[in-house]
Amino acid sequence: MSINNKRVAKEIHKNPNLVTMAIDGIQAYNNNKSKTNLVRLISSLPEGAYEQSRFIVTDEHLKHFIDVLCRTIDYFPKKPNKSKSLKSLGTNKKT
Repeated sequence: MSINNKRVAKEIHKNPNLVTMAIDGIQAYNNNKSKTNLVRLISSLPEGAYEQSRFIVTDEHLKHFIDVLCRTIDYFPKKPNKSKSLKSLGTNKKT
């Protein structure tokens, strides 16, 4: 939605039933065929790692999410060398 070529944000309806969680891990799985990604958010506790949330997101939306996160903390990583495996970066690629 735009007014005079300015983007107008839609109102976000808050869900009072959601809890806020501390997340210290992420796993991402890409499905090249459908251009979608499964993203899992993980919390590490003394008892072990616990999945806190999972969602499926398109490549296009995930790129936008990553842009927002990078701008938020003013961090813009460089593309890794092809010799580095995705597993060493904390992600898994699925074709």
